[in-house]
Amino acid sequence: MPIAESAHKNPPQKAFDELLELYNQGHLRLATDRAQKLTKVFPNSSILWNILGVVNLGAGRYEQAEAGFRKATHLNSQYIAALNNLGVALQKLGKFEDSINTLTKVVNLKPEYAEAFNNLGISLKEAGRLNLSVEAFESAIKIRKKYAEAFNNLGIAFRLKRDFLASSKALKTALEIKPNFAEAFNNLGRTFQEKGELEEAIKVFRKALKINPKLFQAFNDLGVAYHAKHDLDQALASYEEAIRLNPDYAEAYSNMGFALIENGKFDKAFSILEKSLEIKPDLPSAYNNIGYLFRTKGNLEEAVFYFDKAIEIDPEYSDGLYNRSLMHLKSSEWVEGWRGFESRWKVATGTFKPLISAKPLWEGGFVERLLIWSEQGVGDEVMFSSCFNELESYCDQLIVSCDKRLLSLFERSFNNSIRFVDKDVDVDESLYDAQAPAGTAFGFLRQEDQSFLDNKKPYLTSDSQVRNILRGRLNEMGPGAKIVGISWKTSALKDAVKRSLDLSELVKEIPNDFLLVNLQYGDVKEELAELQDSMGRSILQLDDVDNFKDLDGFSSLIKACDKVISIDNSTVHFAGALGVECHVLLPFSHISDWRWGLNGVPQSYCYDKTYLHWQEEPNNWSGCLRSLKSYLMGTE
Repeated sequence: MPIAESAHKNPPQKAFDELLELYNQGHLRLATDRAQKLTKVFPNSSILWNILGVVNLGAGRYEQAEAGFRKATHLNSQYIAALNNLGVALQKLGKFEDSINTLTKVVNLKPEYAEAFNNLGISLKEAGRLNLSVEAFESAIKIRKKYAEAFNNLGIAFRLKRDFLASSKALKTALEIKPNFAEAFNNLGRTFQEKGELEEAIKVFRKALKINPKLFQAFNDLGVAYHAKHDLDQALASYEEAIRLNPDYAEAYSNMGFALIENGKFDKAFSILEKSLEIKPDLPSAYNNIGYLFRTKGNLEEAVFYFDKAIEIDPEYSDGLYNRSLMHLKSSEWVEGWRGFESRWKVATGTFKPLISAKPLWEGGFVERLLIWSEQGVGDEVMFSSCFNELESYCDQLIVSCDKRLLSLFERSFNNSIRFVDKDVDVDESLYDAQAPAGTAFGFLRQEDQSFLDNKKPYLTSDSQVRNILRGRLNEMGPGAKIVGISWKTSALKDAVKRSLDLSELVKEIPNDFLLVNLQYGDVKEELAELQDSMGRSILQLDDVDNFKDLDGFSSLIKACDKVISIDNSTVHFAGALGVECHVLLPFSHISDWRWGLNGVPQSYCYDKTYLHWQEEPNNWSGCLRSLKSYLMGTE
């Protein structure tokens, strides 16, 4: 912290030297006492007041620091170092606009002051003025070429702008200059994390901690990364270590509470979240996580209250906005829901990967060339694809970037004028004028109940030749039998246990005269063999169709079935989009995905002939399966 400046009526140099030695050795209380005594003897010493401010700043007494720096600058309005320090104190107090004004004055008085530009950049960043923040950091770097701290801050600003390439470049430069810069490693980890590159993020967080094992922020960030991978044990261990290093770390308590909820430890989670709010009563994440707790327990009204509380504190808080949007969508409040749904790219434990493009986000008007890019999983791609033909009325050329496994199916199903490309291959920006994620485009076109009803008709077209071959084979295996495809589990990490069902528990409710066909992806041969041994019930496995890799063949296999029975996974979206009768087995309302609506809704609003069977109480499939059996037996 700069302190040197000429002033009048100063103490002897020896007094300054002793004071500075106390400060540099960390004896902040002694330094404060000594400085206060000296100011009584030399009240007009601007340099002494600046030193007192520096000592208070180092001790975290920001209001006292501000007072000292203001006294120094009152005595000497051209005292550059004190003005810079005042800007930092104001920054620490959250008075960002005052800080910006003060630091702007500093750089105008001394344009070669790299540290002041860096400090100005920090305040601009905190105020949300990211473009100006980047300019300030770049000015600092122009003055001081090897300014590692400024490169680090520049990397943070670019990350907040979602320019992950520029962020990584700036942070890696900081590390080239200063190889043991733990904070820069930690920020690089955050960049990887927000890109969805969780393994790389974890690796970099651990590098930060190897350099500085007491960097509690890195333990918290490591926990967030593990949480995003749904490795709750590792996440909890990381949060605990962050709290051990900093017992007043409210954010870590909040994150731990969230992980405990997902671990089913509701009472402990609530007490941890209360602790977080004791430390920091205006922490949005704590209110958001309490809302998530109530949602998980099935108290939706309380959940909404706490989500709203989080948003009230911080109207830009992405996790609160996202969770609140899911509640809106679940209640068919489409306009409000889709608006908040856009915050999905910024959720703390999310794995959404946005397209990095300089082209503007499509906002619903006509454009010559429009790129729609896939997001989330294959099931989401299928669901959102229902709007592709509609989108052509908004552009001359529609380009859709999708999972390569869907290319042949989509090309057969939609207008020939639509160009489909592999999402793993970057689309040249010169080929489109605007871009939008598929979910955003879908939300734009589904603003009211009627828009769903008008588009419930089947929209995917399987390969009829392959379908007929498969149907013929199945008929030979079970002449005259109803052919029923089944799927019973999901690979989705989040809520996988709550959404998945034991195979034998499902099969025992399906009439014996139904011919069962495996629609589950992955290697399930062992499960099928166990079912045969325990129940004497066989499920046909057509090995020439890979239910995971060959999605075109998979769609033909679904189309060859009379009915589909599945838990909530991608299978139901294929069946719904193909127009095959589908029975979806859903967990209790608070766990179920937003797209199925509230507990008890009998049919999907996205697909015709898609029927919903709900758990009557959390984690109990008996009522759900009873409903399914009644339907299959013709008693419902």
